[in-house]
Amino acid sequence: MTNNPQKPQEYHRDYRNLRDLLAAGKWKEADEETERVMLAVTKREKEGWLNIESIEKFPCEDLRTIDQLWVEYSNGRFGFSVQKEIFITCGGEPDYGEHPGNAIWTRFCNQVGWRTIEAPYHEEWLLYNNEFTFSISAPRGHLPGTSTYRISGGWHSLGGWLGVSSLAQRLIACNAISSPEINNDTQNVVVIEEEISLKSANGWDYRQLNNLLKSGKWRAADKDTAKIMLALAGRTRHGYLDNHDINNFPSEDLRIIDHLWVKYSNGRFGFSVQKQIYLNCGGKPDGKYPGDTIGYVTVWDKFGDQVGWRVNGKWLGSCWDSRVSLFNFDTLAPCGHLPFWVGFPGTYLGYGIELADWRWGGGLVSLLSRQDLLASTIP
Repeated sequence: MTNNPQKPQEYHRDYRNLRDLLAAGKWKEADEETERVMLAVTKREKEGWLNIESIEKFPCEDLRTIDQLWVEYSNGRFGFSVQKEIFITCGGEPDYGEHPGNAIWTRFCNQVGWRTIEAPYHEEWLLYNNEFTFSISAPRGHLPGTSTYRISGGWHSLGGWLGVSSLAQRLIACNAISSPEINNDTQNVVVIEEEISLKSANGWDYRQLNNLLKSGKWRAADKDTAKIMLALAGRTRHGYLDNHDINNFPSEDLRIIDHLWVKYSNGRFGFSVQKQIYLNCGGKPDGKYPGDTIGYVTVWDKFGDQVGWRVNGKWLGSCWDSRVSLFNFDTLAPCGHLPFWVGFPGTYLGYGIELADWRWGGGLVSLLSRQDLLASTIP
C-alpha cells in the first residue's frame, strides 16, 4: 500500500474526496462520504441502505480501495478489514446473513466502542450522531460506522451485525487487504520511528529485547521485559514490583521498553497503548483502585475486557500455570494484550511479574499513572 493508491481498473467511483477527508482527519465527514459512495456504487441511494445481495455483489476493487484508504490514513486503526479481524477475534464467523449470536456481537461492540454498559436495553447502543467518537482516539475498529450502521436498518433486527459479518465475508471473498497488524506490512503504518538508544544511562543493553520483538517472539519478549524491570528495580530475588518500585522506575528505561513494544507491534502492544485503553475505559491516572462502576462492571473489569484479560466476565485462570496458556502471544491478540503484568502468587519470572495488589492490578495502575508515560493514540 502506498501513500497515494493508484486508481484500479474496475474503479466505479472517484475516491479523491474520501481520500482528502481522511487525510485531513475529518472522520465524521469521511464516514458520511463512505456511506454515500457505497450506496452510489450499488445504486441504492433511493433505498438508503444495503441489503445482503448488494453486499455479495459489491465490486471488490471499490471495497478494497475504501478499506485501504481508511486503514492507511488512520494508521491501521479504522477500516472494514480492521473490524473484520476484531470480529473474528471475538469469535465471529463472517457470513452473509448469519447472526453471530448475541454474546459474540456484544463482545465485538464492546471492543470497538459501539456499546456502553450503562443500561440493559436499547440505551446500551450508541446513537450515531450524538455518541460516536469521531477522532483518532476512538477505540480501534470504531469507524467506519455510518455505512455499517445503515446496512439493513441499524443496530437492531438485521442491523449492525449483518453489516459487519457480511462485509467481512465480502472482504474474504475479494481477498482484500488485512489490517497492518495482521499482515505485518510495516511500510503503511506510522508508529514511533525516531532513533532511540538501545543502551540506557543505567547501562542496560536493550538489544536482546529489541531483537525478540523485531522477530515477533512475543512470549520471550514478555519474559525479557520482566527480567529487565526486576533487575533495574533490584527486585530479581523478590520476583515482584511494589508501588514504590514502579513509581521510582527509571524514566528513560520505561520509555525505551515501551517504545520497542509499540514499534514492533505496529502500535498494538505496549504500556502506553494500555494506558490509552485504560483512560478510554474511564480510568484515572491517579494510582488508585479504579472501582468506579460503569453500568454493571468496574472500570478495571472493563479494561480487562478490552485487552482480553477477562473473558465472559471472568479473569483468565486462577493461577499463572493455567493462565499463561490462555494468553495470546501474537498480533491477533486484542490491542493492549501485551505486555502482561497482572501476576498471581507463584508467578514464574520470565512470563510476567507478580505485582503488588494483584487482585485488581494495583501495580499496573501505578505504572499507567506515571506522568512520564504518555498515552498512545494506538495506531
